[in-house]
Amino acid sequence: MKRPQTCPRCSGPLRPDAAGLKTLTPCPACRTPILVLDFPALYTSPSAPPARPVPAMEGAATCFYHEKHTAEAPCCHCGRYLCAVCAVYLGGKVYCTACLERFDEQVRAGKDQDPDNILMGAQRWNYTTLVLLGVLVLGFLALPIIAFLIAFFLSFSGAPI
Repeated sequence: MKRPQTCPRCSGPLRPDAAGLKTLTPCPACRTPILVLDFPALYTSPSAPPARPVPAMEGAATCFYHEKHTAEAPCCHCGRYLCAVCAVYLGGKVYCTACLERFDEQVRAGKDQDPDNILMGAQRWNYTTLVLLGVLVLGFLALPIIAFLIAFFLSFSGAPI
C-alpha cells in the first residue's frame, strides 16, 4: 500500500501526483521546492526471497567481508570474493560495496560519470594519442640503429669517424 509522501522540511503532505511530475514542486504548506522520486519497489512484495548466504564448507572460497559465507562471485574491479549478501549486480557486472562507494565519491565530485573509467582506473586513449606515443617509442628505438648504420657506412668510405 502506498503511503502519502511528506515534505522533509515541515512534514506536511505533498500532492498525490508529486512523484509523477519529475520537476521541482513546491510543498503546499511551506512552499519549499521538492523533487519527489518514487521507488515503486517499496510498495510491492518481492517476487523472490532476499539473498541468503550459504555457510562456507572447509576449503571453499569465502566472502572477503564474511569469512563464514561461501563466495558466490568476484567483484569485477578489485577481484574480492563476495557472498550472496555482498554482491551488487549492476549493468551485468558484480561489484563490491567498496568499489561502488569509490564510484559514488567520484560522481559526487563531478569527476566522471562512467563507472568503467572510475572503477577500473581506465584512461580513454584516443587514436591521435596512441599514434604519437607509437612514433615517440619507435623514434627512441630507432636512434641507436640509425647511429650504428651511419658509423658502419662511414667506415667503408674511408672517412674518419
